[in-house]
Amino acid sequence: MTLHTTRHHYQGFDADVLDTVLAAGVAVVDPGPETRMRFWGEKSRRDLTALAADPVFGPRLEGRVHADLLPGSSRPGPGGPDRP
Repeated sequence: MTLHTTRHHYQGFDADVLDTVLAAGVAVVDPGPETRMRFWGEKSRRDLTALAADPVFGPRLEGRVHADLLPGSSRPGPGGPDRP
């Protein structure tokens, strides 16, 4: 399944949606590591267990979460949108 594009040409993943699809056992197209992932932090409605366990997307989630913790990060906090 392709989840990383919309009819409005947005390129990225919503971590909650990706977790839901992976938990249902649906294979998701991997567009590569340059595709952004929106992580909702404490506002997330899911525990992201399926996403964290995925061999492809799990490491990307970890990198996204840790990117917000790095000093001098230009990205917003865990509850904010992912920007280029």
